[in-house]
Amino acid sequence: MKKVLVLLPLAILLSCSLNTKNTTLTKEQIERKFDLDKEITIEEANETVLGPLDKDGIRIDIKRKIVFAAPTDSIEDVKTRNVYERFAQIWTEMIYNQDNRDKLLELDYERAVINACVYNGYVREPKELKSFYIEFINGSMEKAIVYDKIHEQLDVYHGRIPEEVYKTKCDSL
Repeated sequence: MKKVLVLLPLAILLSCSLNTKNTTLTKEQIERKFDLDKEITIEEANETVLGPLDKDGIRIDIKRKIVFAAPTDSIEDVKTRNVYERFAQIWTEMIYNQDNRDKLLELDYERAVINACVYNGYVREPKELKSFYIEFINGSMEKAIVYDKIHEQLDVYHGRIPEEVYKTKCDSL
């Protein structure tokens, strides 16, 4: 009984000392951890159809929004970041390929598969990213015109994406 009384406080002390790591990161720590570009203004984001892009081909303000919505190393946050970052890259590729219907169809199908991951709850949709899709076309008439031009070429309905297809895709990102 004496051993238990001596070991119990020691075990509690040890578990507390091992569990002192704070998992909440500051804005500056997140910016450094993910090597984020500096914030841009709304005006800068709307200067061109794409806006300023980071090294991954993602609009800087969108990338920052994704990272701040899912900043940890948890499997859930990593999957969330990967899926939303790929979606943002697809949008960039669609702009570059707006006159190539075959490429647009390929990219649009990939977008639909990725969207199925979020829609079916396989990847979470943080509240900060609820307006994610619309942000690509908001801000200028030029963006809306390009968006319409792309979607005029894509009058395709992909139907229900099979679970194995969207899970495989999202796990591969």
